[in-house]
Amino acid sequence: GIPVSCTETTTQRAIALKPETHYIIQAVAICQGRQLLSEPLEMKTAFVMDSETPVVKLNVLDEATYYIPKTETDKGNYLLRLGTAEPDNQKMPAHVGDIIVQLDLYHQPDLQPENATLPSGEYHMATSGLEAASWNAIHTTVFSRYSTTDDGLEYAQMHEGTIMVRRKGDTYTIDIDVILEDGEPFRGHFKGDIIFEKYEKTEVS
Repeated sequence: GIPVSCTETTTQRAIALKPETHYIIQAVAICQGRQLLSEPLEMKTAFVMDSETPVVKLNVLDEATYYIPKTETDKGNYLLRLGTAEPDNQKMPAHVGDIIVQLDLYHQPDLQPENATLPSGEYHMATSGLEAASWNAIHTTVFSRYSTTDDGLEYAQMHEGTIMVRRKGDTYTIDIDVILEDGEPFRGHFKGDIIFEKYEKTEVS
């Protein structure tokens, strides 16, 4: 080999590497007018998932309905549909990547149903009846569109986690941090004015 006098060292950092990709790395040095190549270093990057689930910004209020309890023992029912964009004619995500979140929330009956307000607090999935500050998993769902075809929709119910509601006047902040029925985490955020429309329930909860 050719003798080389090393007087300094440098550290180089590789960035923007793709996951699960095979790389071959060689160092090149110039000494006495000649190029010196290191032995090739082979490496494969691993698959890494972000530890922080991104928050979906829900910018559109599509529906806000308050259903008056049918009996004295029933809870007040607040139905919300929030989306990343305006829905289609079927009230589903219109474009690929769009998301619609339906929240079927329950709390104590509103004493002023004509001007119903969703109580602030932390909501959890109902496990033994539709108690106060709970949601009905059957109708609390995330819809997303992955294709422009009629059947290009997927949906999953919210099964674990919390829905945090904060209200100041008519302005609500809703933060969703849940696990869906397929085991995937979902986080969503909405902030805006909500005015509930009042309807009579057609059947007992």
